[in-house]
Amino acid sequence: MLVRQLVLSSFILFFQSAAADLPDSTQNISNEEARKIAGLLIAPCCWSMTADAHSSEIAYDMRAQIRDALAQGKSEEEILQAYVAQYGERILAKPTKQGFNLLAWILPFAALLIGGLILWRFLHRHAPPPLTPVAMTADLNNP
Repeated sequence: MLVRQLVLSSFILFFQSAAADLPDSTQNISNEEARKIAGLLIAPCCWSMTADAHSSEIAYDMRAQIRDALAQGKSEEEILQAYVAQYGERILAKPTKQGFNLLAWILPFAALLIGGLILWRFLHRHAPPPLTPVAMTADLNNP
């Protein structure tokens, strides 16, 4: 009876340790999802890089908070809205397409179009006049 319990407990311990060595697929998905969401946010320490690429302590904390929020079942939109509520819209790597932020989407294309039209008009006005053929009035057959 004692041998049987020892064998059974050793099997249980073996399978528990083998299961612990297997990668947790939900953790991998959570890390990938956390990186994806962190890529949509700017690290608030220097406001120059996204939180997924930044190596500051704040960026690490943000990624950990995002993983915790995902583990609690929060959606991407809920997590982004929580950061917007805390830091303002400046935290978003990509501005929203509404209100005053709409200028950030339209203005570069409008400036490129207007600049192209100005350049075309300048070059068209300052182009040298086309060369016209000179009419020959003298008769070349008569010396």
